[in-house]
Amino acid sequence: MGRTYLYCQRCNEALTMSAAAEKLCPHCGEEQMHGVGLKSYGLLLAFSLVYAAYLSVEPFSEEEIQVMTVGSYLYLDDDDRDFVLYTVTNAGGVEPKNRVGFAACVNDFAINKSLDLLVTEIFGWCVFQFEKLPGKFAAHIDPFAKFVPLTAKERREMLLYCLSEKGLSNPDCLPQ
Repeated sequence: MGRTYLYCQRCNEALTMSAAAEKLCPHCGEEQMHGVGLKSYGLLLAFSLVYAAYLSVEPFSEEEIQVMTVGSYLYLDDDDRDFVLYTVTNAGGVEPKNRVGFAACVNDFAINKSLDLLVTEIFGWCVFQFEKLPGKFAAHIDPFAKFVPLTAKERREMLLYCLSEKGLSNPDCLPQ
């Protein structure tokens, strides 16, 4: 005998799945009304499809994110900000283990800079810090992290970057 799932509505004896599927009680012969009808399955399927479609709608396209300003970003709700950060970090090749740091970095810069800057530009600054200034990058995650002084090689790379066109607007290149 299989596992018991349901009971007869008349004699209250246990029904196996096969007996419930036949819709007859093997003990008393009473027709059973257990189970979910096709109409219910159809409604469940329709609801599931609508919900799946709702979840798959992305709030912003990649093109919209490429031109999103800090001002627009700061007015997003938390879920939309997470989506933007996930999209930007994913496109930038950031490993999942580093996404929290990049989110903190972008948010730190966003609240302190011009609202007209692009989110992708700020992300570029975070990539620069991650690659060239790991001590400063770590401070976004842990403000109490000990600042690691730059090595001679890091200072040279930073100077070359700051003299380039991309570095002109990077806050790390401005005198402190």
